[in-house]
Amino acid sequence: MKLSVKRFLIINSILLIFLLSGAVSILYLGVSHITTEMAETFSSETLSKIAGDFSMRLRGLSRFAVQLGTDSDIIAVNEEEENLWVYKDILNQLQRYAALNETESRLTLFLGQKGKGLSSHDNLFPIDAEYLAKEAEYPNMWYIRKGPSSEESTLKFFFVNSQNDLEQQVSILVEIDFAYLKQLLSGLKITGGGTAFLVDPHGNELISGDFEKIQEAVSEDLLVNRDEQEGIVYAKDKQLRLLYTELSGTGLILGMAFTDSMFMEPVQRANRFVLLLFFVAVILLIAQFLFLYLSIRTPLGTLRKGMLSVEQGDYSRELNSHWLLEIDYIYHQYNRMVRRIESLLNEVKLEHLRTQEAEYKFLQAQINPHFLYNSLYYIYQMSMAGDSENTAEMSIALARATLSGFPSQQAGGSAQAELENITVYMKIQELRHPDRVSYEVTVDEEALHTEVPRLFAAVFIENSLVHGMEAADRTVHISISAKTGHHGLELVIEDNGPGIPESKLIEMNRLLKEQPEKLTGCGIRNPCLRLRYRYGPHAGVKLVSRRPYGLTVILNIPETPLRSFRISEQT
Repeated sequence: MKLSVKRFLIINSILLIFLLSGAVSILYLGVSHITTEMAETFSSETLSKIAGDFSMRLRGLSRFAVQLGTDSDIIAVNEEEENLWVYKDILNQLQRYAALNETESRLTLFLGQKGKGLSSHDNLFPIDAEYLAKEAEYPNMWYIRKGPSSEESTLKFFFVNSQNDLEQQVSILVEIDFAYLKQLLSGLKITGGGTAFLVDPHGNELISGDFEKIQEAVSEDLLVNRDEQEGIVYAKDKQLRLLYTELSGTGLILGMAFTDSMFMEPVQRANRFVLLLFFVAVILLIAQFLFLYLSIRTPLGTLRKGMLSVEQGDYSRELNSHWLLEIDYIYHQYNRMVRRIESLLNEVKLEHLRTQEAEYKFLQAQINPHFLYNSLYYIYQMSMAGDSENTAEMSIALARATLSGFPSQQAGGSAQAELENITVYMKIQELRHPDRVSYEVTVDEEALHTEVPRLFAAVFIENSLVHGMEAADRTVHISISAKTGHHGLELVIEDNGPGIPESKLIEMNRLLKEQPEKLTGCGIRNPCLRLRYRYGPHAGVKLVSRRPYGLTVILNIPETPLRSFRISEQT
């Protein structure tokens, strides 16, 4: 079975689009089947990594606090007399460690017997017994001290050897501000919402995120499911999924809370992105095949139009070169074929034109003897009558007519020369028929240089004279006018003769337009055929009745002869 190029390309395009759609659909289904549980696994790994790093830093701080609180030199400073130089050394040590630690912590050493505190940020200050007792509520562990606002909350570690006689002992307080904790929790923030939290062993928590009232729910779940590392709580009419892990060696819990929709938002965005890629790929594929289709279909359509032109006889259409080698080769062969066909047809036409030219010259030869015979017979009559003056004038007029009609072998001449011939002809008729013939000639200046066939109008004038004088005794008046129009020269011959019956006039006009060769007699048929051979179907003769009597003959002559007739003349 044969396929058109159009159908072949459409079938292949649909097949490839189907295959591409299947591949992208599989990819889309693979991405869309990422479940919440799979996403939780990934988030748990991230949470564990952050928790491990943070717990390591907290253990380092707590070890330093224990080391400092149990240092014998520090204990000795608490028991001995005051020594400002020793205080300065301790302050330097606290400041160095605070600066090197990445948690931006604040370190404070309390010397109970001296009643003084040394801080990495506030230098030397007197101890507030009430403040010291408050911080000693959770000794030797990390805990969260809630402030009036989240920004004022801190994470603390208080170390003391013994709570007995607290005001006389050495103790250490480590504080981490909310600014650092907020930065830590922001690393667990869920795109599009959610919250992260830090909870101490006593249920105190720090919350960073969009849910403002989940502290109690989170705390309750952690106290119940502390070892499970996940859970579901309800806060503000929302079901929250919890992921959390214990910070090793600190007693703290680090976690995150989010809704399933929030967590799956990145996955959904990925799905939308895949769909977008799919549609873009389909559009690009369609554009590619449209380009391929037009690249093949357009030149084939051009070739088809060229072949149709050849079928209709138009061999002037030449196809330009094409960027595809195969199409360009086909175009080149087409152009060669058309030029060869046109050359062969021109040879046939030229031969046919030679035949037409021979017929045309034969018709022209029929006109000239007819006119010549009538003129010579008049001279004979005038000679027999002894009218030497009219005989001489007729001889001169006939000589001029003969001189203008026979010396040239060309088929045409200017309208000015033809009108001069007409004037000579009318002069001859006036001599032959005195007081019976009158005429007038009206010509536009622009019409004088138009090319017309030789002696083609004399036959119509002669017919007007003959039929006019046969039908009535009145003077026959002939009016001749010439003017140029949109399609060439219009020559009008009007007489006041008997005219032609309407029914016969209609039939004659039909034959003049459609089949001039079927007209009887040479008087009208020959000039009409001459015009058709020379100028084509746009040239012709039309007859119009005049009222109350008379006939108008309209000759339409295009500006230039047919191209084939010019070739024939040159040949």
